[in-house]
Amino acid sequence: MDVHELPHRGYSSLTVHRDRGVLWVCDISNSSSFINSDDLAEHIEVFLPRLHWVSSLAIQAIHGELIQWTGDGFIAWFPIEVERQLGKTCNRILEAIWHFTAFINITQLCVDSPRPFRIRHGLTYEPDALVTLTTQQDGHVSKIISGRNVVLAFRISGVEADFPNVATQQKIVQALSSRTKNLMNLKRWTLTEAQLLKYFKGEKMGTNSLYVSGRPKMSQSRADTWITRAESLLTRAESGRRRTAVESTFVDNFFPNLVQSIGQEWCEESLETYVRFLKENMLGSLQKALDVINQFQSNGPSTNGPHRRDPAGVHMQTHTANDRGHREAPPA
Repeated sequence: MDVHELPHRGYSSLTVHRDRGVLWVCDISNSSSFINSDDLAEHIEVFLPRLHWVSSLAIQAIHGELIQWTGDGFIAWFPIEVERQLGKTCNRILEAIWHFTAFINITQLCVDSPRPFRIRHGLTYEPDALVTLTTQQDGHVSKIISGRNVVLAFRISGVEADFPNVATQQKIVQALSSRTKNLMNLKRWTLTEAQLLKYFKGEKMGTNSLYVSGRPKMSQSRADTWITRAESLLTRAESGRRRTAVESTFVDNFFPNLVQSIGQEWCEESLETYVRFLKENMLGSLQKALDVINQFQSNGPSTNGPHRRDPAGVHMQTHTANDRGHREAPPA
């Protein structure tokens, strides 16, 4: 071979600069147990490329950059010019995390696995990121983000929490709107020594101000007040009447792009599953709850205290607690 025909090797350029922004790291919970199982490996091999596809759509929907596909998840970068943009940026990302996680949990991307897939998230603010841009000989440009909170994002993305399974920093929580805080129900996380060793290899940097998503507290309300609210919500949902318009960048962009995914038939099927769940399970469950409570009120409490009465034609199913003490929702 002529020496002039040898391919060029190495980068054509490499530059380094500083930047600030938010990192979203996502991965599949316990992915190695799927890969190492003869019974589950084929299912995760189908699920992974589908997750890659929808992850790209999710990141694009909220104007982020997909930095790297990690094999069982991704790293996304959201640069900000000034720190005062932190709250607005994180509101957008966390809303996306909520909807994206719900979509994955409910649809499973049409992969019929014996064990459901779950995803988890780490969100951090990196004010002093080292950004390396490398240009290949063919013109392809790659970006590498380095920094203390980049490492932290990777580590907290492995933390198991309640839906939508997200861990983040106090600085981000303090910048969020009240609406986002209510949506995510973030709670302060005080680590034990065992957790510090498990998730952070014993290193304490950045671990004294972490928050994780938690289960919402149930307020004590009168039954008639709850019924009034539930009937109003059900009427509004069935009539299509909306409350005050709320900006939702993710919903406006993700679902239309999902429908337009060419050559990915499972995308449309997943969306149909999701819509069916919203109509049948959520609205249907709300109507069933109203029927049960109204029937109970019409019968009145017994002398032995209140107890459940199942109205005719309504079967009430009791769900046992899972290994983390939480009651599972009915399958989609």
